[in-house]
Amino acid sequence: MQTTLLHGGHVVTDPAALPDDGVIANGRMLVVGENVGAVSPFDDACKTHPEVEVLGSQHHLVLPGLISAHHHGAGVTVPHFGIRYDYLECWLPDNWCMPPLDIYLGTLYATMRVICSGIAAFFRDWFDDLQPFDPFATPNNRR
Repeated sequence: MQTTLLHGGHVVTDPAALPDDGVIANGRMLVVGENVGAVSPFDDACKTHPEVEVLGSQHHLVLPGLISAHHHGAGVTVPHFGIRYDYLECWLPDNWCMPPLDIYLGTLYATMRVICSGIAAFFRDWFDDLQPFDPFATPNNRR
């Protein structure tokens, strides 16, 4: 099982206690496998775990994974398709003409974007499967 030491100039231990408490200055987080093993001042960790790989520095911030309670999940947004944001009346017809995008690739790209931004969990709340809207389509011939 892999063990890693995350070093940060500030390690947030209890976000609910901020701003008065809940932070260790020049701290570390010991990660064992996929779990947090311990959080303590960095100097203490170096003495107790000298063999462990250290990631980060005093210039980094270590905090718990963030949760997005409101995310529309569009990894590939309309500007990626060359459609500019405009007044709603002008934007909707252009938005309906977006080329189809595979739902799994769209979800994968959305997931990569939120993970890179520091979000650890989110709910993909998108209104359809990213297919163009056809107001004249029947349920049998929709894409």
